[in-house]
Amino acid sequence: MSRPRSDLRTITCVKTRTTRNVAATVLAAVLGALVLLSGCTPTASLPRDIVATVDGRVVLTTEQLAQIRTPLLQLIGTDQDTSAVISVVIMGEIAPSIATANQIELTADQQAQVTSEAASVTDPVARGVVEKFYAAYLIYQVLSQKDASLWIKGLSQAQVEVQPRYGSWYVRDDTYGIEGGTVDSLSQPSAAPSTQATGG
Repeated sequence: MSRPRSDLRTITCVKTRTTRNVAATVLAAVLGALVLLSGCTPTASLPRDIVATVDGRVVLTTEQLAQIRTPLLQLIGTDQDTSAVISVVIMGEIAPSIATANQIELTADQQAQVTSEAASVTDPVARGVVEKFYAAYLIYQVLSQKDASLWIKGLSQAQVEVQPRYGSWYVRDDTYGIEGGTVDSLSQPSAAPSTQATGG
């Protein structure tokens, strides 16, 4: 699969199904659009058992990341890494505020489509992540009919913090993604001892 440009404007509605469902195709396309950079690890104040927060809300813990990493990579392709999984979670969490800011509400048919596309994911936590991300994709589709730049604007307005070991979330011009981090992309993330996953 060729690497698309570094934004969501390369994504179009999938007309046919192959061996993977639409959600998997969308995930792979968007992750191909993310820019994953290496560099210095940023300084942050998150506890070690918290992977990411969005607007002050904990959206991913190390325990949850360990739980969803394998099923998500099975869906989107094992050539992706932990940074891609974290990016999926972050975009899925930011999208509802972008929708609200731009007066976008998914129809009942679209909501049913979201549920249907995520149904193949058996792990309940991972399935919830896929539902949120696929909803984000539909929100982007609607928004792009108005002005695709509003998507980038919405991403940039969110307050995102990532545990330094995993890198940092950034939005610059029309590119966005995870940069930095010291976690081996091929290794399973380990949860801190005696921690409990937060709901989400």
